[in-house]
This record gives sequence, C-alpha cells and structure tokens, in this order.
Amino acid sequence: MNGHENLAIAKVDDIKILNSVTKTLQNELTDVSDVRHLFDKIMEKFQRMEHYLRIRADIIHRVDFEQDLITLQNGKEGPLSDNG
Repeated sequence: MNGHENLAIAKVDDIKILNSVTKTLQNELTDVSDVRHLFDKIMEKFQRMEHYLRIRADIIHRVDFEQDLITLQNGKEGPLSDNG
C-alpha cells in the first residue's frame, strides 16, 4: 500500500468512529453523563475538536447545570449549584 491508500484507510476509520458517536448521541438511552464521556474520548482521538467539545466550550451556556445533571445521573449525592 502507498501513503495515499494508508491515509484513505485512516480517514475511513475516523469516519466510522464519528458515525458510531453520532448514533450513540441519537439513542434515547444516552444521558448527559454518556455524552460527556463520549466527548472526552473524541477529544483524545481528535484533538482539534477540543475547542468545540470541552466542558467550557462556547456552546455550553450553563456549565453548572450540565455538571449537576451528570452528578444526578451518576447517582452521586452532593450539593448542586444554586446559580439560577
């Protein structure tokens, strides 16, 4: 195989990974905790996406709310933020 073929195979593999993540995000059983875990794994593999997927990304308007949801969905107890 030449370099172009290897690159094409690598890109196809990346597309398969992202397609799997997309399907998981659409599953009604996927909760916020699952999404955060998926995003963390995606950022490890595709570092360019960190800007868009990190916990403090511009798209997340209520970081405290997201964190509280994750706490509750993981069955943990503790104080929730009171930022209304």
